[in-house]
Amino acid sequence: MKYPTFPESVASDLIARLLGGEQIEDSALDGASVWMETPSLEQAIDIGALRDAVSRIRALVEAPVSEPIWRDHDRVEGRLAEETMPILATLPIEVLDDRGFWRFLSIAIFWWFVAWREEAAIVRGNISTYTDARKSTEQIPLRLFLRARSVAGGDSNDLASVLPRAADFWRSHVLRTQTCSAPSIARSLVQMQEMHGLSTTEIRPLARRLNRVWTNTLLFLYSEDEAAILVEQLRVQGMSDVSAAESDSDE
Repeated sequence: MKYPTFPESVASDLIARLLGGEQIEDSALDGASVWMETPSLEQAIDIGALRDAVSRIRALVEAPVSEPIWRDHDRVEGRLAEETMPILATLPIEVLDDRGFWRFLSIAIFWWFVAWREEAAIVRGNISTYTDARKSTEQIPLRLFLRARSVAGGDSNDLASVLPRAADFWRSHVLRTQTCSAPSIARSLVQMQEMHGLSTTEIRPLARRLNRVWTNTLLFLYSEDEAAILVEQLRVQGMSDVSAAESDSDE
């Protein structure tokens, strides 16, 4: 079965046209793609379902009257991650490892969101970071996929979008760390943050302690209860570190 990709040259040309204000039809975007074949892909990718998911979220964001969540760029990113990850999770590793596939998604499927989410970066001329997939934690559809997959499972289905204004939390404490590979730990970390709303200063000691635990413990094997206990212990210890540092600064 085949799947769509954009070579770098094609992606660059399409991005230039889109940034120039040209409206490119979905059919033209699909027609510009290069289709790769892999025997492990048993059924065609549901491109329509991905487009529908993005369109649903876009309609909520652009509605004349909307809930606060739809004005929070990062929570919208989380909701879109939750909508699209189940579709992408069915794909074989050969497809998910192909940068050309992620280029195709960023331009042909997710372009509206890329332009809305990273408007400031685009103004600075920094668009390739969010479309080319050299950095998995920055390329838009890939980082959405990793975000939702990192907390998949468990009893809650909305952990990827539950935290307000949490871009730094996801980038610094989940996606760029080993925690991304340990769903029970990632879920407990998100649930802890939802409950306590730690500031950057408060969460850093917890994150440092968690990184040290990773050096000699297989945290991806932890159960939900074990993960919750560990994260709470690290939170309490981290808060003690913050209190001690504040006491030292007062002396």
